[in-house]
Amino acid sequence: MSIQPPSSTKQSAAESTPFELAKAHHAKSTTVSPIYAFLLKDLSIQRSTTFGTSISHLTLAPEHLNSAGSIHGSVSATIVDWASGSALATRGSKSGASVDMHVTFLSKAKLGEVLEVKGVVDKLGGRIAFTRVEVRRVNGDGELVVTAIHTKFVG
Repeated sequence: MSIQPPSSTKQSAAESTPFELAKAHHAKSTTVSPIYAFLLKDLSIQRSTTFGTSISHLTLAPEHLNSAGSIHGSVSATIVDWASGSALATRGSKSGASVDMHVTFLSKAKLGEVLEVKGVVDKLGGRIAFTRVEVRRVNGDGELVVTAIHTKFVG
């Protein structure tokens, strides 16, 4: 089943592509949130971003790692929060506030690895949004590093 963008949305959102909406969300979120600015400053939105799905790449730097040299759990949760908001932005929605988040840590990711971050809107209601996020290695086998489901209040 393919989800299509609504035929009538706000004029600015209707004139913007999902890619442009995701880029605008990233620019705003890294301006107003110090933690996003610190951890996600080098994140790049990918042109493969579509309506309801945000895709980005992040190269792991020292600030992303725990004492064992792998991606820190709190960084993973921050990425999940940001990615779900970015996916919502591709639909012209507010990025929302977290209600519930379940993060599963599947494998380690090390310094210099490039991660693909994929946020997907599964359902967007009038007040609540249900999203999921996958973080996987771009290099090598594409192994999943983190999966998550995230519920957000949007209205």
